[in-house]
Amino acid sequence: MAYTGCRPEEAIALTWEDIDLTQGIISINKRFTHGNLANGTKTNDGREIRINNKLKELLSQQQCQNKSKLVFPSVTGIYINQKKFNTRVFKPVIKQLKEAGKISKDLPTYNLRNSFISLVLRETDIDIATTAKMTGTSEKMILQHYWGADDSVVIPEI
Repeated sequence: MAYTGCRPEEAIALTWEDIDLTQGIISINKRFTHGNLANGTKTNDGREIRINNKLKELLSQQQCQNKSKLVFPSVTGIYINQKKFNTRVFKPVIKQLKEAGKISKDLPTYNLRNSFISLVLRETDIDIATTAKMTGTSEKMILQHYWGADDSVVIPEI
């Protein structure tokens, strides 16, 4: 999620058939939500994400260690229960980061998507329309929820 901006339910539903490491493409075409696998995404539009070399490497390592058809299986090899994942895995990591002074407040898993979108917009030359398409949302949603004001901007000399 941190490297693609995909929604948690999209990441949970990923299978190795959705990933082409040679071409560097992930196909987002389904979601696992409320205990059910559903075709399509939240917005019903599937999409392809071109991934960077770092994510290719991470996924390649995951594939070698993981014999499940799922990219991110539970310990029993089935779809992850998002609520249990948050309680048992994500929240303890967040707690450690808070205790180490790396973050100041609790963060939900969805913040990985938020952070990805914000970083793409602020740190790259990728425009809002492309970011919206890449993350399966609309430009309007990006402007409303992800593109916050930047108080550090200094008025340029004109």
